Amino acid sequence: MKAIDIRNYDTQITIKDEDGATVPQMVPYEVTSSLINLLFASPNLSALELLARDDVARKIRDCQLDSVSLEENEYVLLKTAVEVFKGYRQNDLELVKRVLFAQTVDPNQKKA
Repeated sequence: MKAIDIRNYDTQITIKDEDGATVPQMVPYEVTSSLINLLFASPNLSALELLARDDVARKIRDCQLDSVSLEENEYVLLKTAVEVFKGYRQNDLELVKRVLFAQTVDPNQKKA
């Protein structure tokens, strides 16, 4: 079982002010919605793949904790989605690390 940190984090973007100058600004990175979007980013999903990914997406969306625990098969779906997606930017780095380097947890271990 893998635990994925789903807490939002701050990331820097650049915007143009009213004078046209580029200004850096910190904004929250929406982790949960980004993970869900990655699950459905492939244009070639079969019906069964769509259903399986929807189950994982619902688990991520409905999680009320700081991290979501995924069974191995669920983790493989998410990890594969992250690995095959093209078009990441620097502000996505933390999200990618959280998935690819997810912590293994013992499902039988009791939470404190």
